[in-house]
Amino acid sequence: MNFHFIGIGGMGMSGLACILLRQHHHVSGSDIVESNTTKSLSESGATITIGHYAETITAECDYVIFSSDIADDNVELQKAKQLGLPILKRHQMLGEIIRGYKTIAVSGSHGKTTTTAMMGALLTEAQYDPLLINGGIVNAFGSNVAMGLGSWCVVEGDESDGSFLNIHPIISVVTNVDLEHMNFFKTKENLEKAFQTFIENTSILGCTLACIDDPLTETIIKRTPHHTIITYGESEKADVRLISLDKGITGSYFSVRTRHHTYDNLFLPMMGKHNVLNSLAIVGAGEFLGLDETVIREALKKFQGVQRRFTIRGTINNAVFVDDYAHHPREIAAVIKSAQQYGATKIVAIVEPHRYSRVNDLLEEYAPVLNEADDIILMPLHTAFETPIEGVSSAAIAQRLSQKHCLVETFDELIEQIKLRLDPGTIFLFMGAGKISKWCQLAVDVLR
Repeated sequence: MNFHFIGIGGMGMSGLACILLRQHHHVSGSDIVESNTTKSLSESGATITIGHYAETITAECDYVIFSSDIADDNVELQKAKQLGLPILKRHQMLGEIIRGYKTIAVSGSHGKTTTTAMMGALLTEAQYDPLLINGGIVNAFGSNVAMGLGSWCVVEGDESDGSFLNIHPIISVVTNVDLEHMNFFKTKENLEKAFQTFIENTSILGCTLACIDDPLTETIIKRTPHHTIITYGESEKADVRLISLDKGITGSYFSVRTRHHTYDNLFLPMMGKHNVLNSLAIVGAGEFLGLDETVIREALKKFQGVQRRFTIRGTINNAVFVDDYAHHPREIAAVIKSAQQYGATKIVAIVEPHRYSRVNDLLEEYAPVLNEADDIILMPLHTAFETPIEGVSSAAIAQRLSQKHCLVETFDELIEQIKLRLDPGTIFLFMGAGKISKWCQLAVDVLR
């Protein structure tokens, strides 16, 4: 069959395109910019067009798939409608792909990509040979997709546009619930109701794993008493409870007590308590599936992480350059704590604020978090194609900082500021969701 993806370069869209290619379908797609993702898809056999043009849509297309980022007036989408072609949203195509699988779906405002990858590692270690569809590049596979041949599927559930409500898993995970994507949900009540529905969509023969340490998550699970819910966290009420944690420069050693067993001295080769807490969901899922302790232990021990989650891009003059997707204040706080665990003598937070709407909603929350770093460099706000909001900018965040900081507009300015701070033992934390990842790697290359 012939599938055309509008916005094929996005992480979610590219993963689905990759699966269809491996199933020997013909895939074409377009995006506004060329990227490593579009290049990789092209090398795998997809027909890629840079830019959106009506002529790329022909009657030969069996299905046209588009992401939530595509506007209604997109010329390709309009042409598909004119031709009367079947049009699917990304989450609808995802639903078709995972139909028939026994699915584990991971959602939450923060940590779902890493937790999804951990869950894939668990099922892989258990030799379930799962299909994995993730929102980030899993280091073990070098892709956000792993084409297992087993009957299980692990998928990241995207709440940003409500599409996670189209998944009906056997096992679901809620890492936490924060006031994120409020441009879609509008109200806190709508956000909470969406996660409640996500839990209710889970099979009554399965279970939901939820972090009880998170206040909103605890509120939501109390509203779904007729489902099997396994809680995890540090709370004494948790079914899967973190009882000790020792942090080292190679990762985290920790012990866990469940209703059935105590797991002493587990090891996760990742920094940060937030990652350890997320790994408790894997312990809970392993027990629910009846897996041996050795399988759970080895899955965590061997876990190789996800790209752009405290990814070290290079070391120069004994200063470390770290690339991370963190763009919400809560995520930024977790990354700074991870850098402290790593043993940095000085932490320089290089931040690209993300979206006018998010910064507007959370403006007062950035300063307390960023002030935990020793120095802050703010890049221009990444608009993500949103309409500007008056008074919302990187400068607005800077005005609220008490710690040493500066603003940069260009990559050359950033390099000059880094040179002034390039001391042994320093960790440069590049955090954001726009072009900052590219700038991190370019900085390493230039400074070398």
